[in-house]
Amino acid sequence: MAFLVCGEFWWCKWSAETWFERHSPLNAALEFTESIVKLLSEEQYLLDGYGAADIVVKTIFDIENSDWHHLELDMLGCYELEELLERIIKWNKTTILHEAIYNIIYAGVEWYADKIEHEEFIKEYADTITRNSLESGLEIINSGYSEQSLDDNYWKTVESISKTLTDTAFIILFGDRDFLYKFQLFLREIVQKSLKSEFPDLLKKDGVLKRPRTQPPQWLKKAVFHRDKGKCQLCGKDLTGFYAIENINLDHMVPLEESGNSDPTNFQLTCEHCNKSKGKKLLVKKAVVQRYW
Repeated sequence: MAFLVCGEFWWCKWSAETWFERHSPLNAALEFTESIVKLLSEEQYLLDGYGAADIVVKTIFDIENSDWHHLELDMLGCYELEELLERIIKWNKTTILHEAIYNIIYAGVEWYADKIEHEEFIKEYADTITRNSLESGLEIINSGYSEQSLDDNYWKTVESISKTLTDTAFIILFGDRDFLYKFQLFLREIVQKSLKSEFPDLLKKDGVLKRPRTQPPQWLKKAVFHRDKGKCQLCGKDLTGFYAIENINLDHMVPLEESGNSDPTNFQLTCEHCNKSKGKKLLVKKAVVQRYW
């Protein structure tokens, strides 16, 4: 099995047991972080974005049986509902999915770090943090492992590992439109409970967010266009020869009127006809893909 790490492929032997055989998302996260430490100690420096993505999918799809049950806002990086609504009402390159990935993975890495001595943890991860932040890496190497420097670099290490895994896992999950739709249904359940009387500046009516005041930015249009391979995700029409990217139609997979939101993870590419005819319907089809041959 090949894993992508910092633009390079590393090959390694992996256990026959798969992530799908594990019942608890937290246990999967803990086993995953322990496997990272084992591989790092063997100087294979492996950070498995696919494993991280799998943990996130399992956690979100089985939230009621996870340790995040009743802590959904915390998992999404928000202290209260208003903070979440403010995040998903506008365009933001750091999506709410980024936040979910980071917090789920951080919990697993932190759990492992608390099991062992700070000095041991820092030494094991010194090379990882050096690769991702030269300045932080030099601080570790030159610190002499004093008590204060160990404590400071301990948290830098936990954050560095979590951020690296978040970036790689997001690339994988943003490319999976079927997952994104299910993630949006998860968010929809939260938005449906919001009341206009409590958030008049954010809601059009109970359970319905207002539209962003600006048009979708170019970076979002380009991302969705390339992810969906220039094809309408409802009828399959090839749009590569019809529209310049700045004129493409982005469609809310979960419409705002159905408690959807304007986070970048809630958009798909459609042709003009499908976009207008869909209206407020909750209409999403299996991802349209282009065969290589």
